[in-house]
Amino acid sequence: MRLISRYVVGTVLAALIVSPLTMAQTIEEITVTARKKTENLQ
Repeated sequence: MRLISRYVVGTVLAALIVSPLTMAQTIEEITVTARKKTENLQ
């Protein structure tokens, strides 16, 4: 049981360390566009 717990903790820590690095390399630019639209609610 301890071996499984250590494996899980190690995997989670590795994912937390690698995840921001991967995201920084993948996402270069995010463009958000929006349009204002009026609607009659009744």
